[in-house]
Amino acid sequence: METICLNNEVATTIYLDGNLERLPEILGKRNAVLITDEHVATLLKERLPKLLTYTVASGEHSKSLREASEIYRWLQNNGIDRDTVLVGLGGGVVCDLSGFVAATYMRGIPLVLIPTTLLAQVDACVGGKNAVNLDGFKNIVGTFYQPEAILCDYSLLNTLPLEEIRGGVAEMIKHCMIADATMFDYFRAHAESILRLDPEVVREIIPWSIRIKKNFIEADLFDHGIRRILNFGHTWGHAVESVTGIHHGLAVAIGMCFATRFAVHKGYCDAELLAALESLLIQFGLPTRSDVLPWVVFEAMKRDKKRSASDIHFILPETVGLTTVVDVSIEELKSFIKTL
Repeated sequence: METICLNNEVATTIYLDGNLERLPEILGKRNAVLITDEHVATLLKERLPKLLTYTVASGEHSKSLREASEIYRWLQNNGIDRDTVLVGLGGGVVCDLSGFVAATYMRGIPLVLIPTTLLAQVDACVGGKNAVNLDGFKNIVGTFYQPEAILCDYSLLNTLPLEEIRGGVAEMIKHCMIADATMFDYFRAHAESILRLDPEVVREIIPWSIRIKKNFIEADLFDHGIRRILNFGHTWGHAVESVTGIHHGLAVAIGMCFATRFAVHKGYCDAELLAALESLLIQFGLPTRSDVLPWVVFEAMKRDKKRSASDIHFILPETVGLTTVVDVSIEELKSFIKTL
């Protein structure tokens, strides 16, 4: 298996184009337990690792302190110690929840992630950000905790519905916008084959996307500086997701367009960049605006964890492949929303 090594506190090995059945090679002779969700457990019934398994309900509502507490009790009742590996098999929700539990149970137990969605393989499982939601607001309670290994089995993507594929593509378009103008053109030229998840294309875009994120993480592990650029589209997008419940990737698409409109308004870029971004998103069937009134989203955004006093971090594009972190006052955003 081809690998990428993410050099951080524990040096995460990312296995590319791997195979779920090779998990025992990664675990060795260590004891391990599995967390997955009902949907994945059903789809992969014949391929599930033969491990003691905790199954959560599918959906964002499982990313909660209540669910984490239930898993703690399950681990404790089964005599799980600090040498046991926790394996998270699923999409972004399972990866986040598994990472949060592994980071906090007994002050930390080994973690291996097996992402089953495009979004999880290119984004959610990479970088050690683990969190649960609180009262409907995204990722308010969380940790930085790195998995020792990530196993990307591309065959798991064959079960994905179109919306899940589009959601993953949105995060990859984000990577184009923040770091790679050449791949922006590649996505425009290969939209149909990307949405079909043609094997040759998948082997191209997933390692590329992971390496983009790897570069930011290694430069700023704890999100104090340049890593914040990975949040392009997320400040407004998370608020849209909170109030509408739409797929995370679709919300990020809307968030990227909002941030770019705001960048045009402030003079960071021209309207042609906004038009190019919207055109690419539409090409993949992704939304560019929310049906919810901007004021509703604005109120939710004010509770985002990226807020600092009366300011909030916004990532604004200057051109394809180049963005900047800007502290924007809540009042300035409020005035901008009036222009919409």
